[in-house]
Amino acid sequence: GVTGLEVIDALRQRSGAELPAAILTADHTDEVAEEVRRAGHALLNKPVKPAALRALINRILSRRAAA
Repeated sequence: GVTGLEVIDALRQRSGAELPAAILTADHTDEVAEEVRRAGHALLNKPVKPAALRALINRILSRRAAA
């Protein structure tokens, strides 16, 4: 009954850091996409293509390096 968004929030609170995160889901509804977008996270829909996952990881890491 716990969502990935809730897990991310709990990990960030526990660590005290803005840990990078992305949501991978098989739920393709607009409602889920909007909820993830509002939370400020990246979203990849399953099945995840390796190139898309690699690009997302690189984008997240480059943002952290620039900060």
